[in-house]
Amino acid sequence: MARVLGVDAGFADLGVVVVEAPPREGEAWRVVYAEHVETKKGSRKRGVRVADDDAERIAVILRRFHAVVTEWGPVGLVAELPPGSSKGARAAHALGIAKGIVVAVGERYGLPSEWVTPLEVKRAAGWNPPRVVKALKGKKGKKAKAEKARAGKVAVQRFVRGAFAWAPEFDGLVGNEHVADAAGAVCAAMNGTLMRSLRAARIAQERTFSPSGSPGGPGMIK
Repeated sequence: MARVLGVDAGFADLGVVVVEAPPREGEAWRVVYAEHVETKKGSRKRGVRVADDDAERIAVILRRFHAVVTEWGPVGLVAELPPGSSKGARAAHALGIAKGIVVAVGERYGLPSEWVTPLEVKRAAGWNPPRVVKALKGKKGKKAKAEKARAGKVAVQRFVRGAFAWAPEFDGLVGNEHVADAAGAVCAAMNGTLMRSLRAARIAQERTFSPSGSPGGPGMIK
């Protein structure tokens, strides 16, 4: 079965899922693997330079990607990445590292890649900003902003729980926002070039003749 690697790109928190295509059209895609990769910033008391600390954290993430890709053999990659507006120089730096890691993984393992934004993921989940704003009527400032962000996260988590068939051992990770965003990224890209090509390949495979079959014979799957 064709498998796709879904990623919520981040440096401190990275969400990863492997989603498997169903054997037949109309059936649910299945999450066969999920993981939240977390890297902690080192303590400056150790005397480790920021650059060295970043290198150690990058190595941790790359090792996890290598393990997942070699075990599950995805044929494509879909990643959620913010459009670029970060709070502060350090946040922008971390975002750049995260994007670089995902691009490098795609190139290293020859995975065709697509990128989606957090807004596209929320829209795929049916998140309705005007409805949320109406529900928050009377609330302003940081509290309203926090509740709006929370509403988007909850919408994605609920959506991916129903959109995919989750392997039992990973069902508990649906509530992890980074894992949910990684799965949501795959949903948001369902009508993109990568996912359309995978569906077309599966349909073509379903219509392939068996070794003993012939056109119109018993080996053809209708």
